[in-house]
Amino acid sequence: MRACPLCTAANDCQAGAGCWCSRVEIAPEIRAFLQDAGLKGCLCQNCLKKFSGVTIDQARQVLGKSEELDSYTEDGNTVFTEAFHTRRGACCGSGCRHCPYSLRS
Repeated sequence: MRACPLCTAANDCQAGAGCWCSRVEIAPEIRAFLQDAGLKGCLCQNCLKKFSGVTIDQARQVLGKSEELDSYTEDGNTVFTEAFHTRRGACCGSGCRHCPYSLRS
């Protein structure tokens, strides 16, 4: 039996075989955040439910990560966060989704 990479509890995930985990609604950006955070393997049922219906900030709190991420993956694309753009210091002109400069006049 595998262990949950977050809490190390026993995990009976049967991924791909109609497992309970496929019925827990997790937003694609949260799934990408968990992968980017280095969690490899399947989370146990209790841990996975903690990420259902949460925002990126709430997911960070669950993981105990207060630092801002620079990017996350969505539909195979890298999406840079507002924190990344703010540290960059200027707009690159590419129409980035989280650009803090494009909305300023």
